[in-house]
Amino acid sequence: TKQKGTIPLVQVSSVYKEGRLIKLKMSSGHKGKTSYTLRCRSENEAIKWVGALKPFVKATTVMDVLNQSAFRLILDDSQRQSLAKAMKVTKFHERTWISKLGRESKIFCLLHTGRIGVYMNKDEGGGQNQR
Repeated sequence: TKQKGTIPLVQVSSVYKEGRLIKLKMSSGHKGKTSYTLRCRSENEAIKWVGALKPFVKATTVMDVLNQSAFRLILDDSQRQSLAKAMKVTKFHERTWISKLGRESKIFCLLHTGRIGVYMNKDEGGGQNQR
């Protein structure tokens, strides 16, 4: 089979398997298609390809994040799938306030990559030096 083109792995934002198909969703900066479908000979081959491709993608699916969290221990597959469908991937810029003490938050967040800073006034720390 003659090569029809290339897919830049640095611009793949997620990879997942549907049967023997592999779906690649591209990042917004990609100039080509928004997604690509790769057909494998078998489901087992697709599992191997997904495992090989995932380390190169910028992000994983919401289901992957849930499977790598404590939710894997307390929810079954169908419950995790329902939760994944209800969740939305959101990116925050550095130093963006997500929630402030004493204010009601209407969002629930799972950190996939990055870090969270917790800032407290001296009088809120209960006498302990916290960061």
